[in-house]
Amino acid sequence: MATLQPKEQLSLDGASEQGFLAYYGGLPEKPNTTVRVFDRGDYYTVHGQDALLAARDLFRTNSVVKHLGSGNKKLESVVLSRLNFESLVRDLLLVKHYRVEVYKQKSSRNDWDVEYKASPGNLSQFEEVLFGANNELTVTTGVMAVKLAVENGQRFCDCYDFS
Repeated sequence: MATLQPKEQLSLDGASEQGFLAYYGGLPEKPNTTVRVFDRGDYYTVHGQDALLAARDLFRTNSVVKHLGSGNKKLESVVLSRLNFESLVRDLLLVKHYRVEVYKQKSSRNDWDVEYKASPGNLSQFEEVLFGANNELTVTTGVMAVKLAVENGQRFCDCYDFS
């Protein structure tokens, strides 16, 4: 199976890169089951352990991991296209049951705010991403009953579909 490769490249000038690194370093610690995504307009980025998670689970290769900064203060980064972002969010929320926070840049260059967030129990801000018309996911409902019984020493199972 071929691995996905990001189309976009994260290109920040020196001041922007240093400002982002300072901002990211000042964020409060988060649980490993929360992923922070940064909306950069035409693409998204994830950093640190979140970047390694995306590289492993989405791209299935570490070759997509790039580093911001230099020396001892390098930060792993992965760029996500819109489709990669949607695929990652679906996997995180619906399969892994993680929390997702999406940060959007404010008017100031290195000031970010949580624009929207979701958890497995609260998907409302990600409904369009998860269940939008362009996605393969569909929601169907049905009712099924299973009857397990033992008759004359024999076990059997009956299934009833009421949909």
